[in-house]
Amino acid sequence: MPNQYAPGTTSILIRLPKAWKKRLKSAAEKLNKNNPGAKYSATSIALSAIMARIEEIEKE
Repeated sequence: MPNQYAPGTTSILIRLPKAWKKRLKSAAEKLNKNNPGAKYSATSIALSAIMARIEEIEKE
């Protein structure tokens, strides 16, 4: 069904400056433009960055 989260997931709220939100959305648009058929979103980019950083910290 649409608008339902995947099982085993949760949500978090991230506050960031409006300029950064705009940059994040622009980055998603650029990725989608450069990769036809891709479905990048601000959320997917943020999630990827968060996961990469956590993995980096865990390796320390």
